[in-house]
Amino acid sequence: MSEKMCPQTPVLPYGMIPETIKDLVFKQSKGDYQEILLIGRVRWSGSDLKGAARNRWGASYAESRDALTERIRDALKKRGWTAHVPLVLVDGHWTRRLVLVGPRGGCFLW
Repeated sequence: MSEKMCPQTPVLPYGMIPETIKDLVFKQSKGDYQEILLIGRVRWSGSDLKGAARNRWGASYAESRDALTERIRDALKKRGWTAHVPLVLVDGHWTRRLVLVGPRGGCFLW
Protein backbone atom coordinates (compact mmCIF):
# COMPACT_ATOMS: atom_id res chain seq x y z
CA MET A 1 0.00 0.00 0.00
CA SER A 2 1.43 3.36 -1.00
CA GLU A 3 -0.28 5.36 1.75
CA LYS A 4 1.34 5.91 5.10
CA MET A 5 -0.99 4.47 7.68
CA CYS A 6 -0.33 6.28 10.95
CA PRO A 7 3.33 7.07 11.34
CA GLN A 8 4.25 7.66 14.98
CA THR A 9 0.61 8.31 15.92
CA PRO A 10 -1.42 6.30 18.44
CA VAL A 11 -4.44 4.57 16.95
CA LEU A 12 -7.60 5.94 18.53
CA PRO A 13 -10.81 3.91 19.11
CA TYR A 14 -14.00 4.07 17.07
CA GLY A 15 -15.76 6.01 19.83
CA MET A 16 -13.51 9.01 19.23
CA ILE A 17 -14.44 9.40 15.56
CA PRO A 18 -16.58 12.55 15.16
CA GLU A 19 -20.27 11.76 14.57
CA THR A 20 -20.30 13.78 11.33
CA ILE A 21 -17.54 11.54 9.94
CA LYS A 22 -19.32 8.34 11.07
CA ASP A 23 -22.51 9.51 9.36
CA LEU A 24 -20.61 10.33 6.19
CA VAL A 25 -19.00 6.88 6.14
CA PHE A 26 -22.32 5.06 6.68
CA LYS A 27 -23.95 7.06 3.88
CA GLN A 28 -21.45 5.51 1.44
CA SER A 29 -22.80 1.97 1.88
CA LYS A 30 -24.95 0.58 -0.90
CA GLY A 31 -26.74 -2.63 -0.05
CA ASP A 32 -26.92 -4.99 2.87
CA TYR A 33 -23.41 -6.45 2.55
CA GLN A 34 -21.69 -3.07 2.69
CA GLU A 35 -23.85 -2.00 5.62
CA ILE A 36 -23.07 -5.10 7.70
CA LEU A 37 -19.41 -4.66 6.75
CA LEU A 38 -19.44 -1.21 8.36
CA ILE A 39 -21.38 -2.49 11.37
CA GLY A 40 -18.71 -5.15 11.84
CA ARG A 41 -20.75 -8.30 11.32
CA VAL A 42 -18.49 -9.46 8.45
CA ARG A 43 -14.74 -9.14 8.00
CA TRP A 44 -12.99 -6.67 5.69
CA SER A 45 -10.73 -9.49 4.51
CA GLY A 46 -13.67 -11.62 3.37
CA SER A 47 -12.22 -14.56 5.30
CA ASP A 48 -15.58 -15.31 6.90
CA LEU A 49 -17.30 -16.03 3.56
CA LYS A 50 -18.38 -19.68 3.31
CA GLY A 51 -19.61 -22.06 0.61
CA ALA A 52 -21.01 -20.49 -2.55
CA ALA A 53 -20.45 -17.00 -1.19
CA ARG A 54 -16.73 -17.75 -1.08
CA ASN A 55 -16.34 -20.00 -4.13
CA ARG A 56 -18.73 -18.45 -6.61
CA TRP A 57 -19.22 -14.88 -5.43
CA GLY A 58 -15.99 -14.15 -3.54
CA ALA A 59 -14.67 -11.85 -6.28
CA SER A 60 -17.94 -9.88 -6.29
CA TYR A 61 -17.74 -9.39 -2.54
CA ALA A 62 -14.12 -8.22 -2.90
CA GLU A 63 -15.18 -5.71 -5.58
CA SER A 64 -17.97 -4.50 -3.29
CA ARG A 65 -15.49 -3.93 -0.43
CA ASP A 66 -13.11 -2.10 -2.76
CA ALA A 67 -15.91 0.08 -4.17
CA LEU A 68 -17.06 0.98 -0.66
CA THR A 69 -13.52 1.89 0.37
CA GLU A 70 -13.16 4.12 -2.71
CA ARG A 71 -16.47 5.90 -2.01
CA ILE A 72 -15.44 6.44 1.61
CA ARG A 73 -12.06 7.83 0.50
CA ASP A 74 -13.70 10.18 -2.01
CA ALA A 75 -16.26 11.43 0.53
CA LEU A 76 -13.68 11.97 3.28
CA LYS A 77 -11.13 13.62 0.99
CA LYS A 78 -13.35 16.70 0.77
CA ARG A 79 -13.02 17.08 4.55
CA GLY A 80 -9.27 16.49 4.72
CA TRP A 81 -9.55 12.88 5.88
CA THR A 82 -8.44 9.64 4.22
CA ALA A 83 -9.29 5.96 4.64
CA HIS A 84 -7.71 2.63 3.82
CA VAL A 85 -7.98 -1.03 4.80
CA PRO A 86 -4.54 -2.27 5.87
CA LEU A 87 -3.55 -5.32 7.86
CA VAL A 88 -3.51 -4.31 11.52
CA LEU A 89 -2.71 -6.16 14.71
CA VAL A 90 -5.80 -6.30 16.95
CA ASP A 91 -5.77 -8.28 20.19
CA GLY A 92 -2.77 -10.31 19.01
CA HIS A 93 -4.29 -11.22 15.61
CA TRP A 94 -3.60 -9.76 12.18
CA THR A 95 -6.78 -8.64 10.45
CA ARG A 96 -7.97 -6.13 7.87
CA ARG A 97 -9.76 -3.12 9.34
CA LEU A 98 -10.94 0.22 8.05
CA VAL A 99 -8.58 2.94 9.26
CA LEU A 100 -9.50 6.63 9.03
CA VAL A 101 -6.81 9.29 9.18
CA GLY A 102 -7.92 12.76 10.24
CA PRO A 103 -6.72 16.08 8.87
CA ARG A 104 -4.43 16.65 11.85
CA GLY A 105 -2.96 13.14 11.72
CA GLY A 106 -5.33 11.46 14.17
CA CYS A 107 -5.61 7.79 13.27
CA PHE A 108 -8.88 5.96 14.04
CA LEU A 109 -9.59 2.24 13.90
CA TRP A 110 -13.12 1.56 12.61
